[in-house]
Amino acid sequence: MVPVVLSSEDPPEWYQTLQRWHLIVPCQILLIVVLALIGNLVARRAIGHGIQGAMRVRDLVTVDDEDMRAQRRADALAGVFKGLATGLIVMIAIFAVLSELGINVASFVTAATIIGGALAFGAQQLVRDLLAGMFVVAEDQYGVGDTVDLGLAIGTVERITLRATKLRDDQGRVWHVPNGQVQRAGNLSQGWSKAILDVPIALHADVGEAADRLDAVARELYDVPTIGPLLLEPPEVLGVQSVGDDRAVLRVTIKTKPGQQVPVVRELRLHVIA
Repeated sequence: MVPVVLSSEDPPEWYQTLQRWHLIVPCQILLIVVLALIGNLVARRAIGHGIQGAMRVRDLVTVDDEDMRAQRRADALAGVFKGLATGLIVMIAIFAVLSELGINVASFVTAATIIGGALAFGAQQLVRDLLAGMFVVAEDQYGVGDTVDLGLAIGTVERITLRATKLRDDQGRVWHVPNGQVQRAGNLSQGWSKAILDVPIALHADVGEAADRLDAVARELYDVPTIGPLLLEPPEVLGVQSVGDDRAVLRVTIKTKPGQQVPVVRELRLHVIA
């Protein structure tokens, strides 16, 4: 590539030295690489601060559960956009370097367009997974630590990527569910959960008295140090859930913190049989 001289006068001595040693193009390429690195660093930091500022994420030292969830969501979104920004900057830098080397960039753009179209056509499922993953993160359908039912598997979310969600079920099995194959997502631990327990009583028993006794037993959970803080609302005895040949079933529900219904139900069972 012929160096561009901005003045009709002779170039500076340092420029003539670089030109004599054929260092003009290498120096221009080095400058492009340095600018790309700086641009990538600035873009990634700007994206991180911008997303967290938009979502109003506060200091992690003084946040509650909802803020922690927002922080994880902001981190996931920032990771996606940082990756896109890095890819765009790298692509621009590559084309700039090729141009400095005197290579026709237009032919590369045409070839890249054809190859990209072929790859997109052959990897439609992958593209579908990536798009679905972006919506999962953007809409906060579920996050790491949530217990979810994705249809294909039920378990606790251990990791979310744009391509797949990693779950671990109650038997310890790890499931990798492609995001594009999730037709429905049931989040069992977002916002709050509900502990439900059905208690059988004799068919001839006094239902009102049994319901009062069950309500009193359920309220004893507030006195349990490890269970009381998990309760969000007082227990509610809904009444007769079903009737059999020799018994009736009463149902009691308790609103709990997200994902804490299991330990609450276990403790309630212990109090019922005590």
